[in-house]
Amino acid sequence: MIDRPLFSFLRDVVRYPVRLAQFEANPEEEVTRAGLTEEERAAVISRDSRRLLRLMHASGLSVGESSFEGPPRPPRSRPKPGKPGKPAKPGKPGRPGPKKPSKPARKKN
Repeated sequence: MIDRPLFSFLRDVVRYPVRLAQFEANPEEEVTRAGLTEEERAAVISRDSRRLLRLMHASGLSVGESSFEGPPRPPRSRPKPGKPGKPAKPGKPGRPGPKKPSKPARKKN
């Protein structure tokens, strides 16, 4: 596999919140630690997306390359109605309706 420090650095900053926090706290140190060239460091620190895209393209990385995808996303917090391949049960909508109004409080005598 071709060594792509710029790609690896950007991927890690996107994937790992700790890496992003480290970069935000001390950008110079992090880009130097990543082994980026002077031109790459300047582009990252300036956050110039056009320069970054040009540098990644020059290194042979095409935008949208599948290896740039982050880790798998966590499952949805709200389950989808019904199960895939099975119809939802009749009378059971996918989303609950509004809550019924509560009974008024009884007055104490």
